[in-house]
Amino acid sequence: MDWLPVEHAREVDRGFAAPTLFEVSSFCNISYLRPTYSRKTCYVFLTAKWHISRRNATIKASSTRSVTPELALAEDANASPKTLPEDLENLRSVLLTDLTVTVTSLLDNALKPVSESLELIKQNIAAHANSIKAFETDLPARSDKVTQLETNYNELLSKCDMLTSKLDELENRSRRSNLRVLGVPEKMEGADPVEFMTQRFREICGSDTFPHPPLLDRAHRLGRSTDDGGERSSRPRPIIVRFHYYQDKEWVLAKRRGELSFRGHRIYIYPDLSTSLARQRAAFSGVKAA
Repeated sequence: MDWLPVEHAREVDRGFAAPTLFEVSSFCNISYLRPTYSRKTCYVFLTAKWHISRRNATIKASSTRSVTPELALAEDANASPKTLPEDLENLRSVLLTDLTVTVTSLLDNALKPVSESLELIKQNIAAHANSIKAFETDLPARSDKVTQLETNYNELLSKCDMLTSKLDELENRSRRSNLRVLGVPEKMEGADPVEFMTQRFREICGSDTFPHPPLLDRAHRLGRSTDDGGERSSRPRPIIVRFHYYQDKEWVLAKRRGELSFRGHRIYIYPDLSTSLARQRAAFSGVKAA
């Protein structure tokens, strides 16, 4: 075998044949050898142990027999004291090499999933870093856009409030000639509510205020009647009246002070206002009562 240690050749020179793997295995107890060691390692290890055993046997035999000075000198001349240390050094080197390879392989197999996980984590961190960098780059521009949007929103909100106020003003101006009459029983106005309300206003204000019947453009109930599917209520629906002349409406409002009644029913007359303005006036009801 070309991989046998050089010490075996020295044993041959001394007249000893190098032991075969079978001879060494049969001579030594190999139960302590690890299965991960290579065949070469096992052979070197067993050869070294065989040398140690043989040296111990030689020493023991020399102690039990009588040795002449000539024989002792011859044995000393033929002995090679460096053989055993060199075998042990070779054994240590081979064992260290195999152990290094074995441990490296085991660590590589054990750490392979960890390495893959770390690589994936590195890739994710790199992707997140790129995303954060992109966000940081776009942040000033987006901040400027948000500031501009806030400015535009405030301007639009101010314009919306102004337009709402103007719209409410226009609605109230369009109702300036209107009056809202409450308390008139349902169907009492008959088929001609304009004529009915003309006569009622003349009765309320007197002939001295209206020598001639006031001119009305329209008069109608507010909401759907119960005959048309409207909700049934204990209160009659209000009547909306539009005067042709604004001054006639003001005369009626001036004469409505005090309690008004018509055929045993209490009548209430109010200006026809928008919902927003009516709520604003209702907020001051407590102040007026005080």
